[in-house]
Amino acid sequence: TQQVLSRVYDLANKVKQGIATVNNPEAQAAGPSSIPVKTLALNAIREIVDLLNESPDGRYLFSGYAATTPPMIQPGDASVLTSPLGQVANLGVTLPLDNTTASGDTLYDAIGTFFSTSGNYYQGDATPNARVTVRVDNGLDIPYGVRGDDPSIQTILQAMYAVATTDLSTTTEGGWNRLATRASLDLDGAIKQLAQVQGDLGQKQITLQSLADRHKTFSAALTGQIDDLERVDPAEAIQRIGVLQTQLQTSYRLISTLQNMSLTNFL
Repeated sequence: TQQVLSRVYDLANKVKQGIATVNNPEAQAAGPSSIPVKTLALNAIREIVDLLNESPDGRYLFSGYAATTPPMIQPGDASVLTSPLGQVANLGVTLPLDNTTASGDTLYDAIGTFFSTSGNYYQGDATPNARVTVRVDNGLDIPYGVRGDDPSIQTILQAMYAVATTDLSTTTEGGWNRLATRASLDLDGAIKQLAQVQGDLGQKQITLQSLADRHKTFSAALTGQIDDLERVDPAEAIQRIGVLQTQLQTSYRLISTLQNMSLTNFL
């Protein structure tokens, strides 16, 4: 899980950097074009979806309790209107970019609305606030794992889809720059969120390792006691039990005698 999240973190940073190389006056002075960052974002989307859909040991780690279902819907192609990419690209047809910042805000808000419905990109367990838990000790359950609809992942995909489905040209410069700026800001926030998620998982891994070590030590102690019992010589054990029995009988007789004693016995 940590390796997958680390890669998602890296891809989000790369797309953010890619936006910065295009969304600046110097780059656009020679003729605005979003092709490099558009390709970068599209490839990042596909890789993230494939990473989250991995199933080691036949279980999908990012599906929550729906561990037999791949969590992420494949992005498809922008030319297929029923696919996530096709639906987001079609928003750009309905709400086209122009040279106004308002057009960039309108389209980016519409893409945000699309991703606010997790079923548009995610098909795992969507029970609100439900996380897989594991009982690691008596009375101690630890929630673990991250779902594919985690807010940080949702925001990263939203920003990448926005960049991957829009074009920068002399007629869309104002709108695209605004959309790209918002996508970059969202990526920055989501990257920080994802780092917190990774930190939380790391702390849980430390807790689990500590408990595992404790259980291992306890198990080793029990194994040692069992070995000691199994190595006891039966004849020696019987003799020792006989000695203890004699000592106990003597103690009981002494206690009985003391209980029956009184001062009149000596007068």
